[in-house]
Amino acid sequence: MVRACRCPKAGLLKLNRWITNSNKIGAFVIRRTMLDEKVIHACQTPAFILDRRDLVTNIRSIQSFAVDGACRTLFALKALTLHETLATTATYFDGFSASSLFEARLAREIGGEQMFLSYISPVLNADEIHEIAALSDSVTLNSLSQFSRFAPDLAQKCQIGLRINPGCSFAADERCDPCRVDSHLGIPSRKLRSVMGQNPDQFNPLSGLHFHSNHRSHDAGQLAMTIRQMEKVLGNDLHQIQWLNVGGGYFFDEHHGNQAAACELQRIRTQYELETFIEPGAAVVSSSGYFVSTVQDLTDGYDCPIATLDLTVNHWPELFEYRIKPLINGTIKNGPDEYLLAGCSCVPGDVFGRHAFAKNLGIGSRIVFPNAGAYSISKSHTFNGINLPNIYVLGDSGELKLVKHFGYEEFAARCGIETRMIV
Repeated sequence: MVRACRCPKAGLLKLNRWITNSNKIGAFVIRRTMLDEKVIHACQTPAFILDRRDLVTNIRSIQSFAVDGACRTLFALKALTLHETLATTATYFDGFSASSLFEARLAREIGGEQMFLSYISPVLNADEIHEIAALSDSVTLNSLSQFSRFAPDLAQKCQIGLRINPGCSFAADERCDPCRVDSHLGIPSRKLRSVMGQNPDQFNPLSGLHFHSNHRSHDAGQLAMTIRQMEKVLGNDLHQIQWLNVGGGYFFDEHHGNQAAACELQRIRTQYELETFIEPGAAVVSSSGYFVSTVQDLTDGYDCPIATLDLTVNHWPELFEYRIKPLINGTIKNGPDEYLLAGCSCVPGDVFGRHAFAKNLGIGSRIVFPNAGAYSISKSHTFNGINLPNIYVLGDSGELKLVKHFGYEEFAARCGIETRMIV
């Protein structure tokens, strides 16, 4: 198994240690962007703001790579399922990648019949399989067991793929490594090669292969390495399929291995006569999203003031899961006065780290978290009954539009309570 770019002591990170270097869990930041002060103070906090202008910039950058690599682009819904995100990507990309029945329904509803819809999930529920097949152009199965049970029937309705684990690990944190040892995501490519050699007729329904080998990487050269490793193992078996989906996990930044990855995609497409796909998610939306919060309280801490916000890690769970110290606009390095920023839930670990600001904070100060677009709103929850952030879209002309305010009725409904029953 290839172990490229593996840190010597990689493994689960200690929870008492902040990750301040984004490369520890894959690239967390694309660029440090700024919101206009009028926009910051115009929203009702806590707020999530999607900057459509930045979203389009990211989409066009990825499309440029796709042209160089002669591959098709599918937006991975799991990163951010807002209507504005899907409607905008639908005008540029070839389709969507969904990981659940609800995502598939949403993708088809917004993208229409002309959009290509790829479905991939670790589990395929037998109660949902027929609806998923009717919605999807391709369904990628996660195991040989799934393939033997579902492929013969599904092949009559859509294209069938298999997810493989190519055995190339690049993510330093194993929690983010889809190709780690004993990963539940995909079939080890060597095992697939062995089974296909023993019973090739079993794989007649197979149309394509899918892999996803990285997590928020800025180095697309690692994708080129993965393609070569996959080819080394599967070899001529690639002549038996029609398409290859190389997943997401890359930002496709300029001058960071893009040329090598594009050349490999073009080569394998030509050599094996394959249609190729990429599935960016975080690369599309990370830098396009912001959280805006308000300081609600200031108290004396052990060695620095504590500023409690109306935002919580509930709204951005990955900060808590991976102990990420987020970037915040308006902070300075080595400032004389630091604040510990805390969230508004009763979780002891609901903190955003220590930050020094160019200006002293007061109650009512606005705090802006950039690069918050990916896996924030799509993972947010209402622990403690704390409401979800208001959702805004910042339009092409700089206009700010409120697109969603969550109310008590939605919280009560999730608890199984009809509000009309409440006196």
